[in-house]
Amino acid sequence: VPYGKLPMLLIGNGERKLVSSKPICRYLAAKFGLVCEDPFDDAKCDEYMDSLRDFCDQFRPLFCNKDEDYRASVLTRLETSVIPRYVGKFDAIIAKNNGTNIVGNKLTWADAYLAHCLWHFSTVLKIDFIQNYPAVTNLVNHVFSIPAIKDWMEVRPKTGW
Repeated sequence: VPYGKLPMLLIGNGERKLVSSKPICRYLAAKFGLVCEDPFDDAKCDEYMDSLRDFCDQFRPLFCNKDEDYRASVLTRLETSVIPRYVGKFDAIIAKNNGTNIVGNKLTWADAYLAHCLWHFSTVLKIDFIQNYPAVTNLVNHVFSIPAIKDWMEVRPKTGW
């Protein structure tokens, strides 16, 4: 495994390897038409997804520490500061754009990635924070109503991730 970490995408017979979430997402997005036609819009997708990574990193202490008091303090900070700051910003961006997509007028990898991450943390932590943000709710519902995604969500293995 290059760099000693996952995720890793094996392409072809495995002779081509791509490591790390963002390059894998960008590759698959280009392959399946989920990138923007305008290079600036593509860069905005990268910008928003880097901010999403910063948001996701704030949750790491919940999964790396067993001390319940510490976890409770982290959860309080997430609910009162981190979630409103980041998800509120994403909500405003989506609302200003078109109310359904974070960039442009068609589904992009950024929409799918954002919907998955927000749904995941909301589900794992059992905090329905998505409902407090109407444009985010609209984006998440839109992504998860796509027939192929909806079908997969119904049959996929149930895991903590």
